[in-house]
Amino acid sequence: MKIAIEGCAHGELQQIYNTIDLIEKRDNIKVDLLICCGDFQATRNTDDLLAMAVPLKYRQMCSFHKYYSGELVAPILTIFIGGNHEASNHLQELSYGGWAAPNIYYMGLAGVINVGGIRIGGLSGIYKSNDYMRGRFEKQPYTEQTKRSIYHIRQLEIFRLKQLRQPIDIMLSHDWPQGIENHGNLKQLLKYKPFFESDINEGKLGSKPARELLDELKPKYWFAAHLHCKFAAIVNHTSDNNEEMEKRCTKFLSLDKCLPKKRFLQILDVPHDDSKSINLMYDLEWLSILHLTNHLLNINSNMYYLPGPSASERYDFTPTEEEKTAVLNMFSHDLRIPNNFITLENYKSKTNPQTTTFCEKLCIDDPLALLLGQWSRSSLTENEPEIDSTFPSFVNSTVCSINEDELMDKTSEKIPMSPFVLPEPKNDNTCSNINENSFMNNFSSIIMTNTSTEESHKDVHQSQGLLVKLSQDKGTYNYNVVSVIILTEVTKLVISLFLFWKDNPLKNIIDQTRENYTVLFLYMVPALLYCLYNNLAFVNLSIFDPTTYFILLQLRVILTGIVYQCLFKKDLSKIQWLSLVLLTIGCMIKELKMEGNIRQQSNGFFISILLMLTQILCSCLAGVYNEYLLKKGQGVNVNVYVQNIYMYTDSILCNILLWITFKHNETESNTSEINIFKNYMVMYIVMNSAMYGVVTSLLLHSLNSIIKVFATAIELVLIAVLSWVILGYPITLQTVSAVCIVSCSVVIYAKHPITKSTPPNTNSNKNMTNI
Repeated sequence: MKIAIEGCAHGELQQIYNTIDLIEKRDNIKVDLLICCGDFQATRNTDDLLAMAVPLKYRQMCSFHKYYSGELVAPILTIFIGGNHEASNHLQELSYGGWAAPNIYYMGLAGVINVGGIRIGGLSGIYKSNDYMRGRFEKQPYTEQTKRSIYHIRQLEIFRLKQLRQPIDIMLSHDWPQGIENHGNLKQLLKYKPFFESDINEGKLGSKPARELLDELKPKYWFAAHLHCKFAAIVNHTSDNNEEMEKRCTKFLSLDKCLPKKRFLQILDVPHDDSKSINLMYDLEWLSILHLTNHLLNINSNMYYLPGPSASERYDFTPTEEEKTAVLNMFSHDLRIPNNFITLENYKSKTNPQTTTFCEKLCIDDPLALLLGQWSRSSLTENEPEIDSTFPSFVNSTVCSINEDELMDKTSEKIPMSPFVLPEPKNDNTCSNINENSFMNNFSSIIMTNTSTEESHKDVHQSQGLLVKLSQDKGTYNYNVVSVIILTEVTKLVISLFLFWKDNPLKNIIDQTRENYTVLFLYMVPALLYCLYNNLAFVNLSIFDPTTYFILLQLRVILTGIVYQCLFKKDLSKIQWLSLVLLTIGCMIKELKMEGNIRQQSNGFFISILLMLTQILCSCLAGVYNEYLLKKGQGVNVNVYVQNIYMYTDSILCNILLWITFKHNETESNTSEINIFKNYMVMYIVMNSAMYGVVTSLLLHSLNSIIKVFATAIELVLIAVLSWVILGYPITLQTVSAVCIVSCSVVIYAKHPITKSTPPNTNSNKNMTNI
């Protein structure tokens, strides 16, 4: 059989077929099979382009859509695996493999098929250690993070491939196996790719799991791509089989991407069984492994462990002859892969009918359907004997969980091992200590990427208030407040740039800005509101003592709660409303008798309250803008650090305009920008505020606004005590009463968090994870 091997396709499918056609005519041969080793870019439409993790200049439709629509027909039977530049939403529909277009077959996340008697295995994606032990949790709409993590290989694919015992003729991967460079012409490789040397010296070149597969499976051929160069190697294996030493070798070949003058294509003559037609066939051993390991499927973002020799459960899933016979009966002894390709417009649901048919026949679960809540537990077929589950709660006993009680409750009873096991993959709250980038099912990952900036701009938090008060000179500021806020925003901008630069080149900011420039302008609105909020905070702290200021500031909870009830359709129970009423009463008690100059000047009192209410309104409007307008999709594809950079940049511009306005109208002032650096307390304010803002943006992105606001109220007791000890403000009866009432409202609310109004749909509720 003549097989054409291609490296990275990068969407140039028509060019690849044209090149093969020229070779066939030149050499008078006929190519039977084309194998593509990743970066296939099976983009059907513009929506698929948006799901690709590629720079904007590479986001092009290319030619696959012509074969998908039927405008062109693939002249050669084609199989491919996924790489790191793929239409992830398309390939996610075909987790176990399927026809991406007529005569073009995708091998799935991992898979084994037979073509004319040749056994071909495949592993899609690339290796990243931070995602390797996680479940398959990604779903649309993708964030910049999940758009990349979705093509990272997982331990389950490697675990399943390691169960294979029958010989593999050809193995495909996008990544190189780690250490493969030592089995070929390393000197020539470094001459062509000199920058590989540092990765080689550090052991970072190639995939460690792929190397484990290479040593375990010992295939005759291994084809790869990814690194955009042609490289050949021969790996000699030694195995002990029945006390006789058997020598086997793997011929490795990696090819370049499809470009002029690049070595991207090679045709090999691979021996095959002439009696078998060159059609795609399911592999019985692989089908049996999928069937037996279905219970290991995990669709949560937390890390979890697979069974090993020390586990009490079964860990060797190499199928027995009895198990393979049972699976063969499921397919009625017909392992031909059906030509059941169907286009997107003919789908009856959000899942691919090919995968649905395959999963129903094999009694396994479609991970995408589970994520979407469209799939229930797989049932046994009529031909399969009904046997008790061997693993009643396998995922619970092996998942990384912080709740040991949940694990103990469901693993106390052991059941004798039996050959067939079909427990339901876990998609419940026992495995959800790390959420799926969402606090509500319908907001998904959009919420995570945008909420990060909200709390980071409420600069004057509780401990900051004490520093601001200590920096005052007889109730006034001997420095320019706007300049301090600008310096704070610049510091946060520098920190965010550094955090982004650690994992990404800075030029990516320019690329993302060109693509999502509207987001930069959209952030101008909350930046302006936070600009007013931060400046009013300094003004109000010069009027009120810290305890009074922060008690009054909690009035924003009432406004935020009302907005959440109206805009986000979230139910506030009677108990939650009681907590808000208690909060209001606490603020009123604190203001029944004010200390200081305010109670002596009624006009000044009302002006002060008006300023306080204006600050609260800015806080609420900014939060609502972030969580209602921006989270409708405008900023979903922007990196979270880039969003912070946008916010800080816009905030700096707003504060500079405010500074220019004050300077223009200023006739005489005792303040100076130089005084900022003379007052050491001011520098504490800048650093404390900057670090608080950045840390908050990274740690509190999974909480909604009203929960964050209540979290800040917990510090009220500590503020009252410190204000008395450090600043000398007395703790009066009103202060004690107000703090106690507000603290009670916090406790009441914390026990009854906001829930989303949901229709009576039991399936969707079952598949929602808790925070």
